[in-house]
Amino acid sequence: MSCGMAIFLQDGNVLWRHGQIVKPKEGAQKEESTNNCAEYAGLWILVQELLRRNLQEEEILIHGDSQLVINQMWGTWGMNAGAYIPLALKCKELLIQFTNLMGQWIPREENYLADSLSKSALEKVGIKSRKWK
Repeated sequence: MSCGMAIFLQDGNVLWRHGQIVKPKEGAQKEESTNNCAEYAGLWILVQELLRRNLQEEEILIHGDSQLVINQMWGTWGMNAGAYIPLALKCKELLIQFTNLMGQWIPREENYLADSLSKSALEKVGIKSRKWK
């Protein structure tokens, strides 16, 4: 089990946020409960919300604390193997619909909003998580 989360900000104000527990398919718990799956779930959740809001033509910058996700979607990293690949490919397909969408990596310790949202979602289902220092 992992948690994907997304926060939509405009001019520093939170317009929308969503944290979701991602449950792996029966029999695939070990493979589909990776951090990479959770990171891609967060991107998937956010991009679906951007599409729902018809923001395909807007200038959007996605900050992400996963170097893997940011570099695979907007950088030079390729995709090899892993449980995250199907969701990564679905994200890539959705991103094609945007004309001015960019991604930027930020260090995890600077991503306190997303971290607190994911911890809150996990705690709602009884999973204790470490707190920010």
